[in-house]
Amino acid sequence: MRSLLLILSVLFFFSSCDELPFLSAGSETNEAMKLNVTADKIEVMQHIEADFTFTNTTDKKVEYGFPSSCQHGFKVNKGDEVLFNSQYAYACLTVVTSFELDPGESKTFKIDLSNGGDFEYLESGTYTLEAFLLTEDSDTVSTTFEVE
Repeated sequence: MRSLLLILSVLFFFSSCDELPFLSAGSETNEAMKLNVTADKIEVMQHIEADFTFTNTTDKKVEYGFPSSCQHGFKVNKGDEVLFNSQYAYACLTVVTSFELDPGESKTFKIDLSNGGDFEYLESGTYTLEAFLLTEDSDTVSTTFEVE
């Protein structure tokens, strides 16, 4: 009987949600998230610059809460190898932060490794930049860039 009540409670909770802001985790394209590399030429990790834009695609004002002063994160990968993960490289203050977005409103985060990436030259090839909000249920958006 308890199991049935638990299942019904969970189903009721999720059925009461009109829209969830994160729908397709790990996709390269996402209506709510855009990632654009803005650096002209990348030779070392410190040259990587990008804009990560998050848009409220719901029809209601939404507040996004974070357990620290960091609200977004990003990774640089070459194939399956993670070369840089901002979650381990940057220190965040242990304070609760948040931001609100009206329907259709966007917030853009600058990704800039000039103060955190390596000075070593990157090998030629294709690299992937991933960006995400630092919430438990965040989607990830990614884009690729070339190093010649």
